[in-house]
This record gives sequence, C-alpha cells and structure tokens, in this order.
Amino acid sequence: MNDKIRRPDRLIFPSIRLCYGAWDREGTLKPRVRDRGGVLLVEKGQATLSINGRLHRIEAGDQFWIAPGTEYGCQWEEGFRCSLLLLACRQMKRFGRQWLAVEAKLPSSRPLDPEDTELNLFPEIVIGTENATSSRSRLENQQALHRWMIALMNKSSMIAEPNRPLPFSIDKTSGIEAVLDYIAAHYARELSVSEMAALVGISVNHFIRLFKSETGLTPTQYVLNLRMKKARQLLFSTDKIKTVARSVGYRDEHYFSRAFKKAEGVAPAFYMQSPERRIAVVYYGLDDYLQTLGISPVAAVSSYREPIQQVHSRNTKSDTVWLDGRDLSYAALRRTEPDLILTSSQLEADERLEQIAPTVTIPYTQDLPRQLRKIAEILDRKEAAEHWINRYTETGILLRQRLAKHLGQRTACYIRVGATFCRVYGKINQTGALLYEDLGLELPSNFPSGEWAVTISQEQLSEFDADYLFVAVEPTPEAAGRMNAIADSPQWRSLQAVQNDRVYDAADLLLETLGPSGRLQAMNKIFDWMMLRS
Repeated sequence: MNDKIRRPDRLIFPSIRLCYGAWDREGTLKPRVRDRGGVLLVEKGQATLSINGRLHRIEAGDQFWIAPGTEYGCQWEEGFRCSLLLLACRQMKRFGRQWLAVEAKLPSSRPLDPEDTELNLFPEIVIGTENATSSRSRLENQQALHRWMIALMNKSSMIAEPNRPLPFSIDKTSGIEAVLDYIAAHYARELSVSEMAALVGISVNHFIRLFKSETGLTPTQYVLNLRMKKARQLLFSTDKIKTVARSVGYRDEHYFSRAFKKAEGVAPAFYMQSPERRIAVVYYGLDDYLQTLGISPVAAVSSYREPIQQVHSRNTKSDTVWLDGRDLSYAALRRTEPDLILTSSQLEADERLEQIAPTVTIPYTQDLPRQLRKIAEILDRKEAAEHWINRYTETGILLRQRLAKHLGQRTACYIRVGATFCRVYGKINQTGALLYEDLGLELPSNFPSGEWAVTISQEQLSEFDADYLFVAVEPTPEAAGRMNAIADSPQWRSLQAVQNDRVYDAADLLLETLGPSGRLQAMNKIFDWMMLRS
C-alpha cells in the first residue's frame, strides 16, 4: 500500500457546510462541475445520480462520496429527501522549514458501504454541524472528519491494488467503481473481461451488461478510450511513437497507430500538427509562450494585479477565458473543453487537471529560449520558436550596443517592497536576466555573488546605490505604506537614481518577463525609458 496515502500529512477542513433537500415532486439538478467535495446521504425516496457521466441508482440509506471537481447531477422521484455535507479539505505539507496548506489529493468519487462504520459520517458529524448548541465542538468535527478521510484514502487505495481482496462487501454497482479504479491502475497491460468480472464475482456476460449500463461502454471500449486518452497525453511529450505505444499497452507500434487513427481520425505522427487543438495553460507566462508560437490558449491564469476579464497587453485573443491564478476554478477550466493542459513543475502535481484533459508538465527554467524550444517541440512549432529566438538575439545585441555607445557602463538594481520586507534581486531570476543579460547592465559591486536576492533594511539602501532603480511595490496598503516611509527617508533621497529621476515603476516587470513576447516588449520599453533619462 502507498504509505503516502495510508499516512497522509495532517488534513484540515477550513469549510464544513451541511445542506438539506426535500422534494414532494419529481425534479432535476442539471449536471455541472462543482469545486467542493462532499458526502451525500439519501434519507428517503429514490433517484438517479450522475457522476462524471455515469449513472447510479440510489435509494434511502445510500451514501456517496463526491470528490472536488466532479461533474454531478441528480434526477429524483417524488418524496425524495437527502443531506449533503460539503467540505473543503487542505493538506499540511512541509517545504523546507515551513508548513503550508496545499490542496489535498482526495480519492475519486465512489459509493460508500453503509455497513462500514468507519465510512459512516452520519449522524455524528451531522449532529455537530446542524446544531449550534450541540456539545460537539468544531474541533471534534475536524478530528472526526480527519479520521474519516484517512479511512476513505486507505480503502480507496486498497481497491486499486490488483492482488488484494476488496476491504468490504460491495454490491454490483460499487463493484463497477472498483473495476474502474483497477483499469485505471493497469490499463497498460493486457486486461481480460473475465479478469474484470472476477473482481465483482459475477459471470462475464452479466458483467458486460452491468458495466455498459453503468458507463455506457463495453469494458473493451472503456479500456480503449482510456488508452487513447493517455496516448494523446504522451504524444505531447518527446517520446517516440514506439515508446508511447508500449506505455499504453500496445507491443506493436503499427497496430497502435491503426487503433489511434481509428479512434482520433488522424495518425499519431500528424496528431501534434492539428491546428484545431484547444490548449489551456495554468501557470503564469505560459500563455505568452503559446502566443509567441501562434497559438491562442482557450484558458489561461491571471495574476493578482490583473482583472480576470482583462485582455493582456500581450495581445491574447479576447476569446481566451481568464482564470484566477490564486484560486483556480476547475469547473470553469472544464467548460473551456481543452484538448491539452500545460502546467509547470513550479506547481504541485494536480490529478484534477488530468480528469479534465491530458496534462503536460513543463520543466521550469530561467533560460527563456530553451523553454520556448521545449514547448515548441511538444507542439510542433519549431520554426516559429527559432524565428523568435533569432529576433530576440538580434534585438539584445542591438540594444546593448546602443546603450553602451550612448550611456557607457551603467549599474541598475531591481528592488521589491512588500508589507514586511525590502529586497534587492540579483541576476538569478527573470528580471535579472532581462536587466543584466539582455540589456547588459551591471549590479552594484556590493551585491553578494551567487545570491538570487538579499533582504535589506532602510539603512542599507546606500550600499546598493545604482545609476538606475527598478522598484516594484506589492499591491497592498501595507506595502504602499512601507514604500512611502522609505521614500521619505534620507537614505532614499541620497541615492543617485532618485536624485537624477531614474526610478522606474517596475510593478509588472516580473510578470512581463515570464514569457517571450513580454520579454521583448520589456527590453524595448526599458531601453526607451533609459534613453529618455540619459
């Protein structure tokens, strides 16, 4: 068993909400993706529950775990009553010396065995949640939820293991869920229908009928669809077709190519060249890379400084859906119907992205041409990448020569001011690459070699005196107040750049330099500004 699943770091539940529903007449809740997870308890009547397109018949006494980011809906009969315990779950993880709350990786949606007391949240959580005067405290609810979630993780991981007996008695519908988990774990090897039927303990013919009634597909079709989904993802990597074929369960790459073309309408070798691919990006700056390669993303994340509806200065088309980078809405991302999602190694791995579309993680690097070539290789846009790199190289040479001719050798500092810090940045970051490599400026000699940044006090400002200052103030009242105090100090007023009016508002400079087109624009904009101040 996976120890990370069996013994997760501490879970916390910042939000717990109990909802009730009772209907005298038939009704429908249309399926849509919801960001919160929860536990559904049917108290009375019958209904048909839709979970990610699969239909489940539920009745009084049934319980269902619904994972965050799941598309679900319900069609109920008259006299239906239920309770839904909605919760948000975070996981405390250690990064260096700090503990941070990150999104918890929770099990996929599944029915819960009503006879399993470990997985029965009702009534103890319900009593403590609905009754404000209950002797049961919020802390006790948190502890109960923590025990319950660990039990759910344990049992879910056990179902996915091929050679273990199922940890509880399951009905045939629950058995299909177990089979789906089993397929997800073993799609890359030969899977026989009889092997799947044995997991549920029924005949092959009965299993095929039951499987199709629950998923809309035969077991063979379901496995094929899953293999093709994984193949689409791997084709966005640098793996050869033969390697991709073996990774998804095909020993013969020619047979794989025929199966892929039949399923997708195009051979694997030409799949990457399709102009109709819908690509979403979920890390800052990746949208700029796509624009540079002539691709408009269907969805991208916005920074904290930009309104979600804003069309960025990088000329991204207005039909791009902008998502809040601080709190990504998986529902909104799913609605854009991407064929591919690009993310960064700077972010935690997120299985919910995989549930929406094949996801490729781009290794982070400060080497912008190298990053562009990597993405261009994935998207088969090598010619566009080389065109930009040549332009970038030529522009850098020209600007450095003109600055050296007109201004001579000049020093510059990039300073970032927050509510609790004032920090000077060196060369080992995106802004450093722009100022000191692209434009050929120099750091003050006092800056420690090899450091990416140093935090300084107001009294130390004079140690980093430079010809030009690039100052970024975080967009908070506290940071603005700190900057005002710095600007009123004698140390600030004594700086060369302040006295010569050579202080550049660099609030958006970091974000502008995250992508290729933004980098070129920033190079030219700073060059023009410096020439005007000379």
